[in-house]
Amino acid sequence: MNKDIYLWKMNIKTDSSNGVDPFVFCKNNNILGFGWQLENDNGDRISPKDIDECEYLGRLQYQSKGFVVSIHAFKEMEIDDLIWVRKNGIYYICRALSKWRYNNNDENCEADVVNIIDVEFVEVGTIESVTGKVVNAFRARSTIQRIHGNTENGKSINPALAATMKIYNEKTKTNYYNVDSIDRKNILEMFLPEDVEEVISL
Repeated sequence: MNKDIYLWKMNIKTDSSNGVDPFVFCKNNNILGFGWQLENDNGDRISPKDIDECEYLGRLQYQSKGFVVSIHAFKEMEIDDLIWVRKNGIYYICRALSKWRYNNNDENCEADVVNIIDVEFVEVGTIESVTGKVVNAFRARSTIQRIHGNTENGKSINPALAATMKIYNEKTKTNYYNVDSIDRKNILEMFLPEDVEEVISL
């Protein structure tokens, strides 16, 4: 696999109705998504022809920074990107299987999950199984956030991405991702913040 792979975190919290749990809805349907449903002036549902029209109409309707950030993330997200999500202390890796699409049928509107991508859910486990940088990313309130690495000698290095690829391969019992080795000087990104001081003192 030669193309660039990006790493993300996503909070699945929407304005769902009728007691629908948006996380459960996403997991049961193998999707990830967010809301900001589009309507015309009469309150009728609108189905945008593409993501650019969705952004244009969404900006007019909502004037929401959160919407803009989320739709831009879905514009950038590619097939095989990896997205961390969590529910009740359990973390999951989701592998993107599609680009953005819009679905405003009744079920999706109830869950308030209309801007969606298809994914594969892979359960990882509790916080002890997750790298520190991923855990830290969930402290941000944004719906979707890319987890960046750093650049060394003109080369992009992302230990959290490498660790996520490795976990995905282990959990799926595949070698789907070619995983680069993690340089020792970047190893601290693998630990939870409270563990770093102890590691440094060794």
